[in-house]
Amino acid sequence: MKLCECGCGREVNWRFVSGHNWRGKKLSEETRRKIAQTLTGHKQSEETKKKMSESHKGKKFSEETRRRMSESRKGKKRSEETKRKISATHKQPKFYEKHRKATKEALKDIKVREKISKATKEALKDPEIRKKFSGINHGNYNSNREEVFAPYTEKFYNQEYRSQIRKEQGWGCPLCGKKNNNTLHHIDYDKSNDRRDNLVFLCKGCNNKVNHNKIYYQFILNCINKPFVKTGEPQ
Repeated sequence: MKLCECGCGREVNWRFVSGHNWRGKKLSEETRRKIAQTLTGHKQSEETKKKMSESHKGKKFSEETRRRMSESRKGKKRSEETKRKISATHKQPKFYEKHRKATKEALKDIKVREKISKATKEALKDPEIRKKFSGINHGNYNSNREEVFAPYTEKFYNQEYRSQIRKEQGWGCPLCGKKNNNTLHHIDYDKSNDRRDNLVFLCKGCNNKVNHNKIYYQFILNCINKPFVKTGEPQ
Protein backbone atom coordinates (compact mmCIF):
# COMPACT_ATOMS: atom_id res chain seq x y z
CA MET A 1 0.00 0.00 0.00
CA LYS A 2 1.31 3.41 -1.02
CA LEU A 3 0.31 6.68 0.67
CA CYS A 4 0.21 10.15 -0.84
CA GLU A 5 3.54 11.91 -0.34
CA CYS A 6 1.86 15.16 0.73
CA GLY A 7 1.05 13.56 4.08
CA CYS A 8 -2.77 13.45 3.76
CA GLY A 9 -2.79 9.69 4.41
CA ARG A 10 -4.81 8.71 1.34
CA GLU A 11 -3.88 5.65 -0.71
CA VAL A 12 -2.43 6.24 -4.18
CA ASN A 13 -1.19 4.28 -7.16
CA TRP A 14 1.56 6.79 -7.83
CA ARG A 15 3.19 9.50 -5.67
CA PHE A 16 0.30 11.94 -5.12
CA VAL A 17 -3.47 12.19 -5.10
CA SER A 18 -4.48 14.38 -8.03
CA GLY A 19 -3.68 18.01 -7.16
CA HIS A 20 -1.80 17.20 -3.95
CA ASN A 21 1.64 17.59 -5.55
CA TRP A 22 1.24 21.39 -5.07
CA ARG A 23 0.49 21.20 -1.36
CA GLY A 24 2.92 23.16 0.79
CA LYS A 25 4.62 24.77 -2.20
CA LYS A 26 4.81 28.56 -2.42
CA LEU A 27 4.27 30.06 -5.85
CA SER A 28 6.07 33.18 -6.96
CA GLU A 29 4.05 36.33 -7.65
CA GLU A 30 4.83 35.95 -11.36
CA THR A 31 3.47 32.39 -11.44
CA ARG A 32 0.34 33.43 -9.56
CA ARG A 33 -0.22 36.29 -11.99
CA LYS A 34 0.08 33.94 -14.98
CA ILE A 35 -2.36 31.44 -13.43
CA ALA A 36 -4.83 34.26 -12.70
CA GLN A 37 -4.59 35.50 -16.29
CA THR A 38 -5.16 31.98 -17.62
CA LEU A 39 -8.27 31.50 -15.47
CA THR A 40 -9.75 34.95 -16.21
CA GLY A 41 -13.04 34.52 -18.05
CA HIS A 42 -12.96 30.72 -17.66
CA LYS A 43 -16.36 29.27 -16.76
CA GLN A 44 -16.82 25.93 -15.02
CA SER A 45 -19.39 23.50 -16.40
CA GLU A 46 -22.50 22.77 -14.31
CA GLU A 47 -21.19 19.25 -13.70
CA THR A 48 -17.88 20.61 -12.38
CA LYS A 49 -19.67 23.14 -10.17
CA LYS A 50 -21.81 20.35 -8.72
CA LYS A 51 -18.76 18.19 -7.97
CA MET A 52 -16.95 21.12 -6.33
CA SER A 53 -20.01 21.90 -4.22
CA GLU A 54 -20.34 18.29 -3.08
CA SER A 55 -16.63 18.07 -2.22
CA HIS A 56 -16.86 21.14 0.04
CA LYS A 57 -19.94 20.02 1.99
CA GLY A 58 -19.14 19.53 5.66
CA LYS A 59 -15.52 20.56 5.13
CA LYS A 60 -13.97 22.58 7.95
CA PHE A 61 -11.07 24.90 7.28
CA SER A 62 -8.36 25.69 9.82
CA GLU A 63 -8.13 29.17 11.34
CA GLU A 64 -5.03 29.86 9.26
CA THR A 65 -6.77 28.84 6.01
CA ARG A 66 -9.82 30.96 6.84
CA ARG A 67 -7.59 33.94 7.61
CA ARG A 68 -5.78 33.59 4.29
CA MET A 69 -9.09 33.25 2.42
CA SER A 70 -10.35 36.40 4.11
CA GLU A 71 -7.16 38.31 3.23
CA SER A 72 -7.37 37.20 -0.41
CA ARG A 73 -10.91 38.62 -0.72
CA LYS A 74 -10.11 42.04 0.71
CA GLY A 75 -10.44 44.84 -1.80
CA LYS A 76 -12.16 42.66 -4.40
CA LYS A 77 -15.36 44.04 -5.89
CA ARG A 78 -18.17 41.74 -6.98
CA SER A 79 -19.67 42.26 -10.41
CA GLU A 80 -23.32 43.31 -10.70
CA GLU A 81 -24.14 39.85 -12.08
CA THR A 82 -22.57 38.16 -9.04
CA LYS A 83 -24.43 40.49 -6.66
CA ARG A 84 -27.70 39.71 -8.43
CA LYS A 85 -27.12 35.94 -8.15
CA ILE A 86 -26.23 36.16 -4.44
CA SER A 87 -29.31 38.28 -3.76
CA ALA A 88 -31.56 35.83 -5.63
CA THR A 89 -30.10 32.88 -3.71
CA HIS A 90 -30.61 34.54 -0.32
CA LYS A 91 -34.26 35.25 -1.12
CA GLN A 92 -35.06 31.58 -1.65
CA PRO A 93 -37.17 30.27 1.29
CA LYS A 94 -35.16 27.02 1.58
CA PHE A 95 -31.87 28.92 1.84
CA TYR A 96 -33.29 31.36 4.39
CA GLU A 97 -34.86 28.69 6.60
CA LYS A 98 -31.75 26.49 6.49
CA HIS A 99 -29.40 29.27 7.56
CA ARG A 100 -31.85 30.76 10.07
CA LYS A 101 -32.07 27.40 11.87
CA ALA A 102 -28.30 26.88 11.68
CA THR A 103 -27.68 30.36 13.11
CA LYS A 104 -30.17 29.80 15.96
CA GLU A 105 -28.47 26.51 16.86
CA ALA A 106 -25.02 28.08 16.75
CA LEU A 107 -26.07 31.03 18.95
CA LYS A 108 -27.24 28.65 21.69
CA ASP A 109 -23.55 28.11 22.44
CA ILE A 110 -22.40 30.87 24.79
CA LYS A 111 -18.83 30.58 23.46
CA VAL A 112 -20.07 31.40 19.95
CA ARG A 113 -22.00 34.42 21.25
CA GLU A 114 -18.97 35.65 23.21
CA LYS A 115 -16.74 35.21 20.15
CA ILE A 116 -19.14 37.23 17.95
CA SER A 117 -19.51 39.93 20.62
CA LYS A 118 -15.73 40.22 21.05
CA ALA A 119 -15.12 40.34 17.28
CA THR A 120 -17.82 43.01 16.85
CA LYS A 121 -16.39 45.17 19.63
CA GLU A 122 -12.90 44.91 18.15
CA ALA A 123 -14.15 45.77 14.66
CA LEU A 124 -16.08 48.82 15.90
CA LYS A 125 -12.91 50.30 17.35
CA ASP A 126 -11.97 51.16 13.77
CA PRO A 127 -13.42 54.64 12.94
CA GLU A 128 -13.87 53.67 9.28
CA ILE A 129 -16.01 50.64 10.21
CA ARG A 130 -18.07 52.65 12.72
CA LYS A 131 -18.70 55.19 9.98
CA LYS A 132 -20.22 52.48 7.78
CA PHE A 133 -22.86 51.69 10.41
CA SER A 134 -23.74 55.16 11.68
CA GLY A 135 -25.62 58.22 10.46
CA ILE A 136 -26.94 58.01 6.91
CA ASN A 137 -25.23 54.60 6.48
CA HIS A 138 -27.32 52.97 9.22
CA GLY A 139 -30.07 50.64 8.04
CA ASN A 140 -32.73 52.46 10.09
CA TYR A 141 -31.65 55.98 9.18
CA ASN A 142 -34.57 58.31 8.44
CA SER A 143 -33.78 61.57 6.63
CA ASN A 144 -36.99 63.11 8.03
CA ARG A 145 -35.56 64.23 11.38
CA GLU A 146 -38.84 65.81 12.50
CA GLU A 147 -40.52 62.42 12.19
CA VAL A 148 -37.70 60.69 14.08
CA PHE A 149 -37.81 63.05 17.07
CA ALA A 150 -41.57 63.57 17.10
CA PRO A 151 -43.02 62.88 20.58
CA TYR A 152 -45.63 60.21 21.28
CA THR A 153 -49.11 61.39 22.22
CA GLU A 154 -50.75 61.07 25.63
CA LYS A 155 -53.21 58.59 24.17
CA PHE A 156 -50.33 56.28 23.24
CA TYR A 157 -49.39 55.96 26.93
CA ASN A 158 -52.98 55.60 28.17
CA GLN A 159 -53.06 52.30 30.10
CA GLU A 160 -56.80 51.78 29.63
CA TYR A 161 -56.39 52.19 25.87
CA ARG A 162 -53.45 49.76 25.85
CA SER A 163 -55.37 47.21 27.89
CA GLN A 164 -58.25 47.34 25.42
CA ILE A 165 -55.87 46.72 22.51
CA ARG A 166 -54.28 43.79 24.33
CA LYS A 167 -57.69 42.32 25.15
CA GLU A 168 -58.74 42.44 21.48
CA GLN A 169 -55.42 41.26 20.10
CA GLY A 170 -54.46 38.69 22.72
CA TRP A 171 -51.07 38.23 24.32
CA GLY A 172 -49.19 36.67 21.42
CA CYS A 173 -47.04 38.62 18.94
CA PRO A 174 -48.95 38.41 15.61
CA LEU A 175 -45.71 37.93 13.64
CA CYS A 176 -43.89 35.24 15.62
CA GLY A 177 -46.38 34.10 18.29
CA LYS A 178 -44.17 34.92 21.30
CA LYS A 179 -46.04 35.87 24.47
CA ASN A 180 -43.83 38.82 25.47
CA ASN A 181 -45.48 41.24 23.06
CA ASN A 182 -44.86 44.34 25.17
CA THR A 183 -44.04 46.93 22.47
CA LEU A 184 -46.86 49.00 20.95
CA HIS A 185 -46.14 49.72 17.30
CA HIS A 186 -47.60 52.29 14.86
CA ILE A 187 -48.30 50.37 11.64
CA ASP A 188 -47.94 53.44 9.39
CA TYR A 189 -44.90 54.66 11.43
CA ASP A 190 -46.72 57.93 12.21
CA LYS A 191 -46.42 58.61 15.96
CA SER A 192 -49.39 60.98 15.92
CA ASN A 193 -51.78 58.40 14.43
CA ASP A 194 -53.16 56.55 17.46
CA ARG A 195 -56.22 55.08 15.79
CA ARG A 196 -56.97 51.54 16.95
CA ASP A 197 -56.50 50.11 13.44
CA ASN A 198 -53.00 51.63 13.34
CA LEU A 199 -51.71 50.09 16.57
CA VAL A 200 -50.49 46.57 17.25
CA PHE A 201 -48.47 44.98 20.05
CA LEU A 202 -45.27 43.21 18.93
CA CYS A 203 -42.44 41.47 20.74
CA LYS A 204 -39.15 43.37 21.01
CA GLY A 205 -37.47 41.35 18.24
CA CYS A 206 -40.27 41.84 15.72
CA ASN A 207 -40.56 45.52 16.59
CA ASN A 208 -36.91 45.94 15.58
CA LYS A 209 -37.42 43.85 12.45
CA VAL A 210 -40.38 45.87 11.10
CA ASN A 211 -38.24 49.03 11.02
CA HIS A 212 -36.23 47.70 8.07
CA ASN A 213 -38.60 46.77 5.24
CA LYS A 214 -41.29 49.32 6.12
CA ILE A 215 -43.53 49.10 3.03
CA TYR A 216 -43.68 45.30 3.26
CA TYR A 217 -44.42 45.18 7.01
CA GLN A 218 -46.95 47.99 6.81
CA PHE A 219 -48.95 45.89 4.34
CA ILE A 220 -48.53 42.68 6.37
CA LEU A 221 -49.49 44.26 9.70
CA ASN A 222 -52.52 45.98 8.21
CA CYS A 223 -53.76 42.59 6.98
CA ILE A 224 -52.98 40.89 10.31
CA ASN A 225 -54.52 43.63 12.44
CA LYS A 226 -57.94 43.71 10.74
CA PRO A 227 -59.41 40.66 12.58
CA PHE A 228 -58.32 42.12 15.94
CA VAL A 229 -60.05 45.49 15.46
CA LYS A 230 -63.54 45.06 16.91
CA THR A 231 -64.47 48.38 18.43
CA GLY A 232 -63.04 50.81 15.88
CA GLU A 233 -61.24 53.72 17.53
CA PRO A 234 -61.68 53.80 21.32
CA GLN A 235 -62.41 57.22 22.77
